[in-house]
Amino acid sequence: MFILGIILFFSFPVWGIWIIISLMVGNSMLTPRRIYLICKTNYHFRKNEAEYRMVLFSRVPYFKRLSEEYQNQFYARVKKFVRTKEFIPVEITEVSQIDKILIAASAIQLTFGLEAFILSRFHTIYVYPNHFYNSKTKNRHKGEVNIHGSISLSLHDFHLGNKIENDGVNLGLHEMAHALRVEQFLEQDSDDFFNSYFAKIGSTLKEERSNAQNDDFIRAYGKTNAHEFFAVCVENFFERPGKFKEEMTELYAHFVVLLNQNPLKLNESFETSREITEEVELENNTYGDVLFSKGFTLNYFVLAGILIIGYQSYPDIVFPSVVLSVYLLIKWINYRRVTFYSEGVLVKRWYAKTPKFYSFSRIVLVLVTEGRIKQFVLKYRIQSQIKSELIHARMTEEEKKQWFELLKSNKISVKYVGRL
Repeated sequence: MFILGIILFFSFPVWGIWIIISLMVGNSMLTPRRIYLICKTNYHFRKNEAEYRMVLFSRVPYFKRLSEEYQNQFYARVKKFVRTKEFIPVEITEVSQIDKILIAASAIQLTFGLEAFILSRFHTIYVYPNHFYNSKTKNRHKGEVNIHGSISLSLHDFHLGNKIENDGVNLGLHEMAHALRVEQFLEQDSDDFFNSYFAKIGSTLKEERSNAQNDDFIRAYGKTNAHEFFAVCVENFFERPGKFKEEMTELYAHFVVLLNQNPLKLNESFETSREITEEVELENNTYGDVLFSKGFTLNYFVLAGILIIGYQSYPDIVFPSVVLSVYLLIKWINYRRVTFYSEGVLVKRWYAKTPKFYSFSRIVLVLVTEGRIKQFVLKYRIQSQIKSELIHARMTEEEKKQWFELLKSNKISVKYVGRL
């Protein structure tokens, strides 16, 4: 393919550059074959929309329960999923368009409450007729997820999982759950809320997994490790939501927030699941103990520079006085006092009637530019959205250590970036 890119570069410079760049960034969508497949997929979806919608309606119970508005959104996402993946048949002649749609539907069902829904890290789906052999594990598998970007499925077991709607066994949902967890963990096309909330419910998952050893609700395979437990819980969340809620009430409530949907109240939940939890947090919120407080401090080097240059150029002091006044005015407008509490961060602006409190339950990520913090960005959630707040704080080394320990104890990650 690289040689083809070189040939095309000299024959058709623009096209050649396009292909070479696509190969460099690893985006197969920009290759001629991928463009052909995209056009072909779009054509099939336009030509056979009525048939494909009927397939979803008759074979995907989740789709049937959606309102017309959400069915349209679901269909559009299925179309995009199929268009952006390469389905490779193994030991079969081809993967039918219907099978592609049903596989895509499993992924979209899982991610329907999330903004990042396409599982973009996974570009290839291998489809086998039945159980397949894995040379690394020396075992035959029904499905598997490779962190390098592929998902493998046994078509027989995939269809069997869809055929029996309420047994808590669904290969499509199971493997897509693994893919979602990998993608979020590697933070590719990730949902900041998902990552933060998953970290917060880690102890609950561990406790419920331990409790599950003594009952039959979670099948044996789901008890083997934490990854399989999560995937099997996803299967039960969608296929047996009532039973799941009855057996694991707290964990079910966490899954509603994590995936931003509630199978027991499907059409009502996509816009409210995370908001309801947030309202409860705010009602019960307390600032906690005061740790330390910071405010804007004047940069005396800048002040000295303004005065020296001003006096040299304008002895009558008019110019430096104006510049100094403007500088102080900007500082005054931007002034805010930041108080660090054991439960979060309180920001008070001079012009605001009430301060804003960012509790650790709402903070999902902290971005900093350097070890000795002068300013940083809080990524926090509000009404199911992720927003940012720039914080100015000249911390001492001891304060910085205390702050990072607090973030760590609340399972909030810190990222170092080039600039804010």
